[in-house]
Order: sequence, then C-alpha cells, then structure tokens
Amino acid sequence: MASPGAELAKLRSDAEEARLVHERAAAARQRADAVLRAAEERELDRLERDLASAAKAKADAAATYDAAVVAAKSTGDKLDEATRAAIEATNNVATIEKEARRVATAATRELSSFDQETEVQVNKRAQERRELELRMAIERAWAAGKAPPSGVRGRAEPG
Repeated sequence: MASPGAELAKLRSDAEEARLVHERAAAARQRADAVLRAAEERELDRLERDLASAAKAKADAAATYDAAVVAAKSTGDKLDEATRAAIEATNNVATIEKEARRVATAATRELSSFDQETEVQVNKRAQERRELELRMAIERAWAAGKAPPSGVRGRAEPG
C-alpha cells in the first residue's frame, strides 16, 4: 500500500480534479441553460408570431364570412325582389292577354257586324243601281218612242 501522505496527496489531487470537473460542468450547465433559454425565447417568439398570424387570419376569415353573409342576404333580397317583380310581370301579362282577348273578341264582333252591314249596304246599293239602270233604260226606250221591254212596268205612255 502507498503511504498515507501519498494517499492524501492523491485524494487532494482527485478532489482538485473533481472540483475543476465540477466547475467545468457548472460552466457547461450555465452555457446549456443559456442556449436552452435562447432556444426557448426563439421558439416562444416564433409561437407568438404564429399566434398573431393565426389571430389575423381568423379575423380576416371572420370579416370575409361577415361580408359573404351580407352579400348573400343582399343577393337573397334582390332575388326575392326579382321574384316578386317576375310574378307581378306574369300577372300583368296575364291581365294584358285577357284584356287583349276581350278587345279582340269585341273587335271581331264589331268587324263581323260591320261586314254584315257593309254587305247589306253593298247589296242595297247594287239593288238601287239595278233599279236606276232599269228606270233609265225604260225612260230611254220611251224617249225613243219604243215600248219598254216586256214584263217591265213603267210609265204607260210617253207624255
């Protein structure tokens, strides 16, 4: 075995070495803690930026959704208004068609009546013209000293 002084020196040397290792370990631990804190701060900053970005995206999405709801309501209102206008126009067209049929029927009746009256007047005028032509023929015959054609009644004898 070694002498107690050598052992004591060895123990002191080991203790000094252990103290130096402990100091180096403490320094390494401090550096590791500093690196860890810096990494945590960077990660925390990144997370805060991501959170802010997500909050902005959420706000933008909410604004877009609100605008879409307003636009959809406006479009729905316009569609309702257009539907009401189309229904009213359809009703107006039906009313106009009904009135047009009534007017056309009345005009057809009036035209038919007019046609009948015209036909009666044409026939009457033709009859009057035939009678006038016959009278003129009779008068010409009497004026020429001839008797009117047989079966024709006229003046008995010329003047």
